[in-house]
Amino acid sequence: RFIEVTSGPLGSRTTNGINKPDMFLNLVEGTMCSVFEIDTTSAEPIVKLEVYRGGFGLIRTMLEHARAGTAMEIWGDGENVRDFIYIGDVVEACIRFVALPQDSGTYNLGSGRGYSINQVRRVVEQVTGIELKVFHHPARGIDVRAVVLDISRIEKRLSWKPQISLEAGVLHAWNWLRQA
Repeated sequence: RFIEVTSGPLGSRTTNGINKPDMFLNLVEGTMCSVFEIDTTSAEPIVKLEVYRGGFGLIRTMLEHARAGTAMEIWGDGENVRDFIYIGDVVEACIRFVALPQDSGTYNLGSGRGYSINQVRRVVEQVTGIELKVFHHPARGIDVRAVVLDISRIEKRLSWKPQISLEAGVLHAWNWLRQA
């Protein structure tokens, strides 16, 4: 499972009205999950119990289309870039933060590396052995061209770096989905 890192303040909304925490978890549709929104102005994280709905996360969406043999839509040329981090790396960073004394800093939690939609598509096709069917639509003016986080502060503070590559994470996610 991956967390797709997005930008924007907590509780902000995207143009399509979806609540936009700093991260979206890719989980099984219809399952209950805890969603943590970390607000640095609050002493405690906000925890919500929500049902996963489809439409979140590029990697999960691509894997579902590969599994179902259905076509997916890509808006634009597929060269928009995003920062992806594997959930296990996020958990490790959170565990390290809990072990620290009180900290009031702001940190970017991501991989620090950007991948275009086309690059992610190639990884998914390589891992699954399935060529994705894609329909391209014209680019939308609302889409940010690139979101890649500077993770140097969190790397230094926690003596931490993400360990799971995009390829390894997609393989883990694909194997998990096939067993679901």
